[in-house]
Amino acid sequence: MIKFKEFLAPSIDAQITDFFKDQAEKNPDDVFEYLDLVAINNDRIMLIYRQTNKSVYQFQSLVKSVQ
Repeated sequence: MIKFKEFLAPSIDAQITDFFKDQAEKNPDDVFEYLDLVAINNDRIMLIYRQTNKSVYQFQSLVKSVQ
């Protein structure tokens, strides 16, 4: 599932790291993949990421490696 999260531009690296740590703790059975950062304006940035169940993610990786 593709998801979006908006952040304020200052100290974006720390905010994104903390966000992914928090999401991993709340959803231990899921994998979070960074997809892109999009500037909305001078002080807002949109994080685009994918949230996938670990077992589905592992299956998809296996299928890709077999092909």
